[in-house]
Amino acid sequence: MAKQARSKKVTDSSTRRQRRAAISKRTDDVAEESQRAVQAGLMQLFTVHEIAQLGGPRRSKLYEDIQSGLLPSIKIGSLRRVTPDGYRQYLVLLAAQSQSQPSN
Repeated sequence: MAKQARSKKVTDSSTRRQRRAAISKRTDDVAEESQRAVQAGLMQLFTVHEIAQLGGPRRSKLYEDIQSGLLPSIKIGSLRRVTPDGYRQYLVLLAAQSQSQPSN
């Protein structure tokens, strides 16, 4: 029984790694496209502070999720900016995570 639990844990962590890798690739693709659009003046960007004011997670959580790759962002100089599409993707991920977690 313990062996089954251990193999399930390994499978779960492997699946998580695969999901993170896929998210990271999508994040990189979105960042490249967004950077080109910003340079062309075609896209609006949000600061982390502005997203936090929209009623999303607190700023520290947003920065953690940017660093982990869950929230796509663009670095312009020393500043981080988030595209509207990146923020929408992030909200979808948060909604999916909250639905997959069992409620107590």
